[in-house]
Amino acid sequence: MKKSLVRQVLLFIAVLSCAAPAFAIYKCESDGSVRYSDMPCPDAKVLNIRGVAPADAADAHQQALQDRKKLKQLEDARHKSERQEDKERRSAARAQAAAHKACTRLALHKKWADEDAASATGKSAATAKRKARRAEERYQTECGKIG
Repeated sequence: MKKSLVRQVLLFIAVLSCAAPAFAIYKCESDGSVRYSDMPCPDAKVLNIRGVAPADAADAHQQALQDRKKLKQLEDARHKSERQEDKERRSAARAQAAAHKACTRLALHKKWADEDAASATGKSAATAKRKARRAEERYQTECGKIG
């Protein structure tokens, strides 16, 4: 029992010595190199590693809250902008698809009118040619292509 108590005490002392924080950290600069130590060196600067002072902590916390709020506003604005751009992109794609469909339909009408004009004879030939010309004009007006 005595040995176990001694072991526990030694273990407790070892744990405390490992967990003891350094009370000061020194920044030593010499010959253009920088090293940090817990032992002072000539012209050493003591670094504060305890953190910010309580008044600064409150200011830092307030600034962090403001930064989070601003970040949220910026993210919301970006998401809104992305949704608007996506909506415009889909609308443009629908308009392009509709224009392509209309041009395909007009090209088909033009083709049929050309076929009718080529196979027409007599009086109906002049009417068929006029319909083919009008179909061509409608196609060029709507689709901006010559064909």
